[in-house]
Amino acid sequence: MKSHIPMAVFLFLLLAGVCAGSGLEDAEELLARREYARAIRVYQDILVENPRDTLALEGLATVYTKKRDWQKAVQAWRKVHEILPYNVEANRQRWYALVQNAGDDSTKLAKVREEIDHDANSLAYHSPRFDLETGALLRYYGLRIAEADSDTVAAAEEAILRNYSQSKKAYEIIQEKFFDGLYPIWRDDTLKVEFLDEFLKKYPANEWRFSVYQYLLSSLKRLEDADGVRDYGERMLREDSLNPFAYDYLSYILQEMKIDTLRALELAKKAVVLEPQYSKPTHKPQEQWELERGSLSGTARREVATALMALGRLDEAKKWIKKAISVMKPTVNEFATKASLHYTLGRILEEKGRNDSALKSYVQALVEGDMTNKWTEKADSAFIALYIKRFGSEQGLMERARSMAGYRGITFTDVTEKIGLGGRKESRIAWADFNNDGYDDILLSGRVLFLNSRGDSFIDYTERSGISGNGVNGAVCADFDNDGNIDFYATSGGKSKQADRLWKGNGDGTFEDVTEGAGSIRDTLPTEGAAWGDYDADGYVDLYCANYEVWREVSGLPDFLYHNNGDGTFSNVTQNAGIEPPFGEDRAGRGVNWGDYDNDGDLDIYVSNYRLQENFLFRNNGDGTFTNVAAALGVAGVENDGWWGHTIGSEWGDYDNDGDLDLVTANLAHPRYIEFSNKTMLYENTGSPNWNFIDRREKGTIKYDETHSDASWGDVDADGDLDLYITSIYKERRSFLYENLGNGKFRDITWLAGVRAYNGWGCAFSDYDNDGDLDLFVASGSGVHLFRNDGNRNRWLEVKLIGGEKSNRAAIGARITVKQGRDMQIREVEGGKGTTSQHSLVQFFGFSTNSAPVDVTVRFPSGQIVQKRGVSTNQRIVIQEE
Repeated sequence: MKSHIPMAVFLFLLLAGVCAGSGLEDAEELLARREYARAIRVYQDILVENPRDTLALEGLATVYTKKRDWQKAVQAWRKVHEILPYNVEANRQRWYALVQNAGDDSTKLAKVREEIDHDANSLAYHSPRFDLETGALLRYYGLRIAEADSDTVAAAEEAILRNYSQSKKAYEIIQEKFFDGLYPIWRDDTLKVEFLDEFLKKYPANEWRFSVYQYLLSSLKRLEDADGVRDYGERMLREDSLNPFAYDYLSYILQEMKIDTLRALELAKKAVVLEPQYSKPTHKPQEQWELERGSLSGTARREVATALMALGRLDEAKKWIKKAISVMKPTVNEFATKASLHYTLGRILEEKGRNDSALKSYVQALVEGDMTNKWTEKADSAFIALYIKRFGSEQGLMERARSMAGYRGITFTDVTEKIGLGGRKESRIAWADFNNDGYDDILLSGRVLFLNSRGDSFIDYTERSGISGNGVNGAVCADFDNDGNIDFYATSGGKSKQADRLWKGNGDGTFEDVTEGAGSIRDTLPTEGAAWGDYDADGYVDLYCANYEVWREVSGLPDFLYHNNGDGTFSNVTQNAGIEPPFGEDRAGRGVNWGDYDNDGDLDIYVSNYRLQENFLFRNNGDGTFTNVAAALGVAGVENDGWWGHTIGSEWGDYDNDGDLDLVTANLAHPRYIEFSNKTMLYENTGSPNWNFIDRREKGTIKYDETHSDASWGDVDADGDLDLYITSIYKERRSFLYENLGNGKFRDITWLAGVRAYNGWGCAFSDYDNDGDLDLFVASGSGVHLFRNDGNRNRWLEVKLIGGEKSNRAAIGARITVKQGRDMQIREVEGGKGTTSQHSLVQFFGFSTNSAPVDVTVRFPSGQIVQKRGVSTNQRIVIQEE
């Protein structure tokens, strides 16, 4: 019997460990969804079994910290400290909780800071289990949290850099100092070289040095300092002789400068040899490493091929670049593409006289594109030049390019210049029929109006319209007074007397400023997001405004919900409606989207927030109030140590045709911050009963891009499912059109479809020429684009709604369900989307080649249902609330 006791004990402990592990995972999930009470109970149950379970103790303390229950957080972190007295993170959290618990009481704060300072010094210098590096870190964090004087903090920081230069904290400090020093002189390469040289001297031993050398060599290249490149480049290799990235980068720089080709070839080959053996540097974040490592196998071989080509060894060059193409396999989580490889192959083939094959390679480079447009631009120039050489002119260029790529999908034509919109540089677009002629007009940035001349051209009507206003940056349209004419609300930076404004439409393209008489509908804050929606179903549209930030002063401002009183005035009901950010901490709002995500018949509100902040989903409670359920349903973003994402423009849309609204959030995610910054999210709505959302971006093959900005859903090919367009902000950053393949996956057809734009911000769809397909407008600081859809033979239906006495006249918030046999599609009429742009109020449905009649069901905002059965396709119908 005794011989079985140890095994029984072992099995008990194993089972207990498994149960505890499962409980910890459950608690972490509950915490992520802000179900604090349940998470606390789970941790407490684990601690009943084992009061010294450090993971449960840390988890419980973390819950109280996230919950802002500072008194209990202090107590919980003290228990962790008793077991792990020298744990840096536990002490940092304990001290932070102490400061927060003191609140604004200056006497308590002074006492707490004195306690922290003494505690940090005691741990650092007087502990019998003294660890020099840990002690230095504890002292550093203690001084920072205690807000010691800057000289004392700087001394603690320098001690870490001097004595523990290889530590993670030293890596982080040096990175911060590097960018803080570099940004003010970003465009001055001479000053950058001086700064970077001094930086290398000041920090002689740290992982960060390779990045410093990269910036230094780049500046020297732009200064055409060949000797400087050689000197610093060889110095870099002596310091980091096993780093394939160093060899690859110096080879690239030398070849960009067209110097030392043989040396560049030698370096690139060395990079190829070293690449398989090289592992992640100790302190480089895993997420950054994954962004960088995948491309090296291709780029190093590209440099070999480029050097061989320069030396006239074309057959060798061709073998190397083909190998590069075969071994480089970028994932959807990397920004890397094979564009540079296909371009290089094209050059080699052209040199060898194989022009048709070269053209195909250039096309492939253009199809893939690249993050900074460098290789795409080269491929574009090479393709056009060779095409003209081959065929005598540019005639038929895109048709042949598409044929080379085997593309038979939808195409667009850029008609910006032809149609009268050339030269405009605007940030946002709103489509609406302002003069009631049946054609959508264009309102740009809330201040420039172009009337549609029956789809043939657009006429600048701004001066005649009566619109004015400095500082205006966007607009959203609705019929706020239900007179049958489209009005609009213009948002602004809030810095002038002509801030946010309400314009009443007269139905002929002219407007009257009714802001002053509209009650509480203007604030003096910078508004970046706005949208209309009738949240209480009283027949009048209400307005939600998301305010942004004041740079260097405050990183978040309050949002406002304005209730339409039905008499031309609005009331601020923000507080009474429960529109409250978590913990009362204002966020930097950038976008607003109304939508009925839970199919209960009323409009909910999604708010996109910037500055690595969480997003909001205000569920409509049906009684005039809202509850923020973003974290509970999984659409707040993913938190990482208090950071979330830079969300700009989001949009609701049922991309999987299962009868509920899914959601895409466009996030700007810099590689420097990628370890704690959210990428773009494609949220699938899992439906009733819980209405949880799951991010499907990776599964959907939506590629990571650093500067995604505004997303738009639209069935551009009329095949019955929603395709996705995403703009990217900043010069030379490309937009994306993703074709919905109908199986949960998407493919990038941007260039082949003819809708690649750069430096885009707002975007929206409309059938502006009433020809039965969706056209696309992209607003951009580099020049706007109107892409006319060339159409196909697929069947379609357009539905225009008119609200009756119980709903707003524009029917904003109405849901349309169209069924064709077993297939179903839904649309909701939006009063604005993303970062303050707007689609047409006319809803578009595609049916591929199926010509069978369809059944149309409309749920108006009032709740009234109107049905039309056996409707023929290939027409626009009007449905009015009865």
